[in-house]
Amino acid sequence: MSRGKEFRREDVLREAIPVFAQGGYAGTSTNALLNAMGISRQSMYDTFGGKRSLYLAALRQHLQQVTRQRLAILEADGTPLARIASLLQQVVSQAANAEAAALLEIGSVCEFGCSDREIGAVLEQAHDTLLRAIERCLAQARNAGQVGERLDSADAARFLSANMTAIELAARGGASPAILQGIATLAMRTLTHVFSTFTERND
Repeated sequence: MSRGKEFRREDVLREAIPVFAQGGYAGTSTNALLNAMGISRQSMYDTFGGKRSLYLAALRQHLQQVTRQRLAILEADGTPLARIASLLQQVVSQAANAEAAALLEIGSVCEFGCSDREIGAVLEQAHDTLLRAIERCLAQARNAGQVGERLDSADAARFLSANMTAIELAARGGASPAILQGIATLAMRTLTHVFSTFTERND
């Protein structure tokens, strides 16, 4: 049944996110979206203006939610490295539990790459916000003596971000939870041992 004329924009977007995440933009039909959101075709056009505008709105809402969750982890109590480890575990948990909505970001990257400037700008803004937060946390870890004192926090943040992407991409390809956990574990070991030592020796 369709929702009445009165509905919350955030609610219907929440229903659209996993549909887009599972099928991608090109592979998701308008009818599938309408069925999931429970609204009429006219309501969709009146509220969002069309499928592309709906996709952008769903992607923005998804990224805002994910970014808030991950920033909260990085700003929580505990040592800086413990917060970094918790962040990686959150990425693994979402991906391993096959939460389709959690894979909308990586799905957008895979589908559009750099071909769509508007979608790319939305993804880049969220990525940069989280990257800066990871960098701050790593700088705190360095100042606390948890990693090498000459560790480049910007390089290390990009290293961790790349591993988070690898986890989500592997999950999208059907990797087992054990494989996803292995990526996260090796990333932490590299950060605290190999990467720190390598940075110090090359400085």
